[in-house]
Amino acid sequence: MVRSADPEAAPLDAALLTVRGVDGRPIGVAFLATTHTALTCAHVLPPEADEAVVVPAITTEDEPEPVRCTVERRDEDIAVLRFAAPPPGTAPVPLAYPGEGNRTVRAFGHPAGRPDGVRHAGVLRGLQSGGRVQIDKAPDSAYEITGGFSGSPVWDTELRAAVGMVATYDTAAPAAFMIPLQRLCAEVAEIRDLFEKPSPFPGLAAFGEEDAGRFFGRREESEKIARLVRDNAVVTVTGPSGCGKSSVVRAGVVPLLRADHEVVVIDARSAESVIEKLAQALDTSAEQLTPEALARHAAASEGGLVVVIDQLEQLTSGPGPLVPLLLSDDRPEKLRVLITARLDAVEKAVPWTKELYLLPAMSAEQLDVAITAPFAALGGRYADGLVGRIRADMGEGSDGLPLLAFTLKRLWEQKDGAWIGHRTYEEVHGVRGALVLQVEEAQAGCRAKGADVEKALEPLLLALVRMPPDATRPVRASVDRAELDPHQRAAADVLIGARLVVGRERLELAHEAVIDAWPGLGQRIQEDRDFLVRRDELRADRERWEAAGRPADLLPGVTALDRAARWERDRPADLSPQDRDFLARGRRRRRRQALRRRWGLISIALALTLASALGTLLVNEARTGAIRAAESASRTMAVASADLRETDPVLSLMLAVGAYRSAPTELARDALFQGYLGYGTTQWLVSGGTGADKQLAASRDGRVIVTVTNGGRATLFVRDAEGDSRQQPLPWGTAYGLYPFVTPDGGRVGYLGTDGTLVWFEVVAAQDGPEPLGTERRLPGGPAGVTDGLGYDHPSQPLTVSADGSRVAVADDGELVVWDLDAEAVVLRQSLDQEIADVADLWFGPEDGTLYLASYQYR
Repeated sequence: MVRSADPEAAPLDAALLTVRGVDGRPIGVAFLATTHTALTCAHVLPPEADEAVVVPAITTEDEPEPVRCTVERRDEDIAVLRFAAPPPGTAPVPLAYPGEGNRTVRAFGHPAGRPDGVRHAGVLRGLQSGGRVQIDKAPDSAYEITGGFSGSPVWDTELRAAVGMVATYDTAAPAAFMIPLQRLCAEVAEIRDLFEKPSPFPGLAAFGEEDAGRFFGRREESEKIARLVRDNAVVTVTGPSGCGKSSVVRAGVVPLLRADHEVVVIDARSAESVIEKLAQALDTSAEQLTPEALARHAAASEGGLVVVIDQLEQLTSGPGPLVPLLLSDDRPEKLRVLITARLDAVEKAVPWTKELYLLPAMSAEQLDVAITAPFAALGGRYADGLVGRIRADMGEGSDGLPLLAFTLKRLWEQKDGAWIGHRTYEEVHGVRGALVLQVEEAQAGCRAKGADVEKALEPLLLALVRMPPDATRPVRASVDRAELDPHQRAAADVLIGARLVVGRERLELAHEAVIDAWPGLGQRIQEDRDFLVRRDELRADRERWEAAGRPADLLPGVTALDRAARWERDRPADLSPQDRDFLARGRRRRRRQALRRRWGLISIALALTLASALGTLLVNEARTGAIRAAESASRTMAVASADLRETDPVLSLMLAVGAYRSAPTELARDALFQGYLGYGTTQWLVSGGTGADKQLAASRDGRVIVTVTNGGRATLFVRDAEGDSRQQPLPWGTAYGLYPFVTPDGGRVGYLGTDGTLVWFEVVAAQDGPEPLGTERRLPGGPAGVTDGLGYDHPSQPLTVSADGSRVAVADDGELVVWDLDAEAVVLRQSLDQEIADVADLWFGPEDGTLYLASYQYR
């Protein structure tokens, strides 16, 4: 068999097949187009043949094993050969549409007297009237195309791909004609799919339920999670960003659950939006979606109802409003909740989770299946060694799946038909460089649109991220296109074209991996952490104000306005027009309130003066004076209530009640109404601590709370079943309180002191006396250099309590310590590796003896 001297033609040689006649001699050529499909010319085969015999045309074997295949005839003199298994050692040929102009090409054939085959060199001359393309013999070619070349792929030496198939030759001239790839695609669906079907790889987006047929490599995990959901009321799937949680749940677990459950899948943005989307899915309204209505719907669903809350870390606040509806202990029996959450946000779900599942990293075998199976299902194949190279380039860790999926999508877009080779992989810059290259191209695209658009990139990107106060990594944020200025909208269009941003009217980053790939963005986010947190709070306030119908009492108060004044002055581009309008309305309201208070005080002074004068003259006006004095006091208390509404809501409400009881003036009624709007559904407000609270811990039912102030003083608050409250400062010695704790049942409380001592108390029942604290217990042995977080907002809470309240664990200063409160002893002390020593969060798992730890990672 004739081997090509050109190494670039190796993929061509691997696809070439010799078609044998009934006597075993070559009668033509075929080529492998997909892993189980080959093409040749119909006239090569006997007219009535429904089977053919082929062997590899280029092989080192003296007598290769013949392979039988079925024959399907098409128009345009095309025959499709189908294999149960392709001939050993063969691979699909790279395919490409023909280029413009005269192109240098190669072909292979078995002319008379050449059973081993020969090679032809030619030049494409252009399309003929019959839809075929002329091939002229090149001057340096020893052979022209004659009989025996029919069915050969026509190999473009520049494109390094087959652009058509040899069909006929001219007996009067050294010329031949090929069927171009476009005509082959029109007749053969398998080839057409390779060029027209969407990518089986989602890129930066997660696999969805509609992608279940092309989601490979996670079958075992999907089945296990589905079993957990069937057996447990609330299941949380967690893992680091980029490990594939959403894809596993949406494309793997949900299709399994739909076999015997009604399933509703919801993206988490805010607890209120989750409720609204759930109501829409169940064909009702958020107001009508009560626990009782949900219970009725679940009971009526065959197999029950499963609510999937994806990406819990996206919640702008805690899941509080979801608790009575979906997460409480008295949830409907036929209701199941499946949550996905990043590791640094899983504590939002842990209190209600019955089963916590940590999604493992994919094994090498699973990755190979995930890379190859979607492409193979369409008849495609990777070059030898390329799959292992891709896997090796991913490196260690489980957070590289978005980069892998993005790279595979780029490879699909630049593939040569059913073939992906090493050169194509290098052209997209590999796993670690593909997304970076895309980012660079997007930056260049913005630069080409002008300096204003390029300058708008940074504020646009900062608008598309959020930094939750308790998170170690930023999360994606969505923003309305209408909130962007014209230059930002132009930059957004470039990012959408580059598939780094998704959406049209509501925009968001395609994945958090874009943050890491964008030069300097991650560092800028960390530098701007405080601004991003506060801006997120401002936007959450604005969204609540808009959702409530824009009531005046939900406009920003003094603290928020003072904080935002610096942003408006120094970085107006980072605030949307809607944000600025929200702040402006708040300022106008504060000015009106100040003016009313000023005139109110003047009126009070005049009224008091007048009342005093009249009192000396008319004794019979005493009652009227008393009424006016009561009204004056009422107004004074109402004004004070308004001033304290944000800084001390408890005292503000007490003043509002006092104002109304003194005299039901308009101001008093307004103060009561504002208090009701702000706290009408609140069950308990506490005040009376010894400073600004820095840390807080609470029992599961919220009846027992311990706070620690910036000054290290701890205070206990206890509320009984009748609603009566008691409070008591926790004793402290030479050390200050740092991390408070309360057991889930509220029976034990305490704190970790800055000297490493664990101080704890039993909580005495209300009927046993006015003071709720029992005997003090001090357990030494904590981390030797426990972090002194006094005086600033410490973002971490590396202390946790077991579900039964018997154990307390703390991780600080590179050391993990666990106390047994019943035994009053340290039961575990372990040093932490350097890479996990900076602990962000710590919690006991649902299974006995398991601790989970989340740490900060600095880059």
